[in-house]
Parts: sequence; C-alpha cells; structure tokens
Amino acid sequence: MRFKLKTFLILFLFLNPKMSISLPLEAKAKNNNFKASLIMNSSPSSLHIPLWWEIEIFLIAYGNYSISQEKTIYSGNYSFSIIWTGCMEIDDDDFLIYHEDSELREWDAQEKSFSPQGISIFRGDEFSERPTFVFNYILKEKGILHFNFKIEGFYVPQNKSHKKYYLELPASHENSKSSPKINYNLFILQGSNRVTIEESNLMQDMFEKTFQWRWQFPKGSGERNQLDSFSSSHEAKCKVTIISHQIKSVDLKRLSSSLTLFSLNIKPLERVKHVGGIYRR
Repeated sequence: MRFKLKTFLILFLFLNPKMSISLPLEAKAKNNNFKASLIMNSSPSSLHIPLWWEIEIFLIAYGNYSISQEKTIYSGNYSFSIIWTGCMEIDDDDFLIYHEDSELREWDAQEKSFSPQGISIFRGDEFSERPTFVFNYILKEKGILHFNFKIEGFYVPQNKSHKKYYLELPASHENSKSSPKINYNLFILQGSNRVTIEESNLMQDMFEKTFQWRWQFPKGSGERNQLDSFSSSHEAKCKVTIISHQIKSVDLKRLSSSLTLFSLNIKPLERVKHVGGIYRR
C-alpha cells in the first residue's frame, strides 16, 4: 500500500515527542526508492533521510552585441547578476520544484546607434526589457540531475530600427532541446553549460558547484551582409547551492515499527508552500 512519508513521520513524532523533526513539505517516495536511500546513507542502526532541499542558483553574465542596418550601426553591452531560489522534494522517481523567488540583483547596459543623423545612446535604466530567470525543471537520468533553465532575453536594438533581433542570454545545456529559436549549445566556445549534479550529492548537508562558459553567435567572423547583420556574445558564471533538510539520528528499528503500525489509508496532508522561510498552508 502506498502512503505519504510525511504523514507517517508526523505520526512518528507523536509517538516520540522528544525527537526534533522538520516537516516543511510533502515528501513522496516509492518503497524501492525509500529502501535505496536507507541502504546508501544509513548505518545498521541509524538513518539520515533528506526530506526536501533548498536550491539557490546565482548567475552573473556580461556580454555585447552589434547590429548593422542600412546606414545605421548599433553597438551594445550589458552586465547583470540574477538569483533564483526555491525548493525541491521527491516525487516518485523524479523531483518536484517549488519556485520561491527570482531577482535581478544588478543590471547595467548601454546601447549606441551611429547614423547620418548623429549618435543616440540608450542606458540601462532606459531599456524597456531586462533579463528574467526561467526555471523549467530538473531531469534525473542515471543518477545525474540535469537543471533546465534559461535567462530570458529580449529584442534589440532598443533604439528605433527597421528590424529587431532576439538577444540570447545564458541558458543551461538541457534547455536548448526545447528552444524555439537557435540551438544555444552549438555556439559554446569555451567551458560548459551542462549544469548537472550527481544525485548522491543530495545527501550532503550543503553542496555547491560552479559552472562557467563563453558563448558567441555566430561562432566565426565569416562573410556577413554588412547592410543587415547581427552578432552577440556573452560570458556566464553560475553557482548552484543545495541545502538538505532531514531527520537526524533516527533509530531505524523504531521508525520501521512505527511505519508498520500506522500503515493506514490516511488522507494526505495539504501541501505546504515555502514562502520566505515561513511555511504556510
């Protein structure tokens, strides 16, 4: 019989009032996944089970672009830092992601246009659009977690022009499979945008990993139509931080007997939403 792990942990808390257990989110797991966690991460008499994880993705980038249209040339550059925070829990063989917040921490940009009429300058606070963080999902394959996200770009030039071009901003390798525009991964010049971690790292109290890459479109200088051309490039650095929340020093025999004793058909608890460090129904 399938049952919600969190429900039984709450029941276990009633049986063992001296024990401290954190229950922020509904944690589901198939019996075989649950047993695998016990085998990998427990001693014969104790158990260390993460129930959920905080996730923070911090990304910084800087880049530039160049556009030629008829008698006008546009030249732009930008830099920004952006952060995404949320949390994750087990969902059968995969994971459920909960978005908490995303924030553009820093933003600076400038665009110049050179035409027979003169020079026009757009500064960062005058840009009509700015980068936004889009987190799609985490895919687990063969014990590896693949992060699928992108920084949503916008159209340039910001100055008046006959034609606009979509400005690609940093994206993870997994995201390129579903991109309706260009294949972002084909234009990586250096480093790697494969934002992945091994599932075994989730058992640590805190885990951090940094990724860096350089991107350019098009890759080579080549011959271009000088009357209608567009090029852009950027460098990105991304740090993923994961903090686990778990039961500590649980006696395996006591937990097993409690789960067996209360293996009843109980309605699952409401999902609890993580809001700014406070858990509300």
